[in-house]
Amino acid sequence: MSDAKILQDDRDFLVELIDWQGKPAVRKSIKPSTPAERAPRLLNEAYGLEFLADMLKRYPQVKLYVPALYESTAQYLIREYIDTEPVASREYDTEKSKKNLDELAQLLADIDAIEPYGETRFVGHFDYHDITKNFEKWTREPIRDGQMTTEQYAAVKKIVEPLLKYISPRICHGDLSPQAHCYIMLEGKIAFIDLENFTPSGARYYDVARVYVRLFSYEKTTELAKYFLASFMSKSRPVEHKDEQLMAILTARILGMQYDAWYDAGKGDDYRERAKELLSIALSADLKDLY
Repeated sequence: MSDAKILQDDRDFLVELIDWQGKPAVRKSIKPSTPAERAPRLLNEAYGLEFLADMLKRYPQVKLYVPALYESTAQYLIREYIDTEPVASREYDTEKSKKNLDELAQLLADIDAIEPYGETRFVGHFDYHDITKNFEKWTREPIRDGQMTTEQYAAVKKIVEPLLKYISPRICHGDLSPQAHCYIMLEGKIAFIDLENFTPSGARYYDVARVYVRLFSYEKTTELAKYFLASFMSKSRPVEHKDEQLMAILTARILGMQYDAWYDAGKGDDYRERAKELLSIALSADLKDLY
């Protein structure tokens, strides 16, 4: 291809489809408008690609596909272009959706079985030391505008805070969307892209919670989110305080969903009613109600 095709151009980054040595590739670049706190995420994304490539050498049985990293500097990175279908889409029929979600659940269960290792260069709001640090930020506008109530916020804290002591670290993509960040590859593998928020020491089950919330937000039926979580529960290994950790991180992410829904509605992407519905379910404090 002779000219770059813009895939994303916002305040944070410019993302283009380019030709790299005769192959289609993605170039992500820093812009003059990139906030100072966002710029280091580019290097972290490169680190995530390198880390996961190393992880597959250590654990070749894991059916993850890691895009090749062609070039990386503090100003840009160039990686392999992934041109396949995402794991989830409203256009899929139920059978295809469930097959793909079973494969993703198995992949996340296999990654969960790996003991964390390596250097931590970034941890966002899913820091296993304290998953509540953004709670005040996430609730201010949703409470003000009627997305949720102060009583519901208090109920969330009542669920999560006693469970914080059980949360352990695990390798995390950090922003895993089944519609936008994971793609079906050959031989049952799934590719991960957009690893800006990658960390080898995020809160356990955060990627599961992230996928669950995105499915609940965007798929034709919320039953697919429940199907995915049930599939993960059956495929992941039994560990001490598994249910407590899942309940804590799912409830925290569902609280974060209230802010996301409030914010995205301002951009014309309105899933606020689904966010309210899921919060009501979570406040039963019974993990089984979520799947």
